[in-house]
Amino acid sequence: SDPPFHKDARKLLLPAFTKTAVARQEPATRAFCHELIDALEGRDVVDAAHDYAQHIPMRVISNMLGFPPEDGPQFRRFVETALEAINLPPDDRLARMDELFDYLQEQIRDHVDDPRDDLTTYLINAEIYGSKLQPSHVAGTMALLLIAGIDTTWSAIGASLWHLAKTPADRERLV
Repeated sequence: SDPPFHKDARKLLLPAFTKTAVARQEPATRAFCHELIDALEGRDVVDAAHDYAQHIPMRVISNMLGFPPEDGPQFRRFVETALEAINLPPDDRLARMDELFDYLQEQIRDHVDDPRDDLTTYLINAEIYGSKLQPSHVAGTMALLLIAGIDTTWSAIGASLWHLAKTPADRERLV
């Protein structure tokens, strides 16, 4: 979207990313990370990106949006589909995004019928310039959070683990 709407629409997301809001996510995130690490016990070889890093942002963003945690594998597919399709013709890119937006519309309907204390319900009820956001805007915001938030975060976690594995001095400093 164009200014000034873009700036005002971004401001709507600020409450979800305050220090307090993020701190509320920390206990569940830590517990999930420990579950992932515990599941690696006894394995001789671990792909830290695939077996650990990629799961974390899917769960955290799922929790923020109020989506079922078991839907995580779908998010991986949504992200991969969106990013792999970037060089396809526009019609092909849009067709590949249908599954994601069908899923998001289903979640929006579910949240309208059963409101909860999560980012999806917040976006459904949010107003800008005295009007509620259009469902397409709500779905677009959720798609952006899923695709951009998951991809950048799992890449950052994976790259950090790779760096620490290759750089014992930095790993010791961190410990």
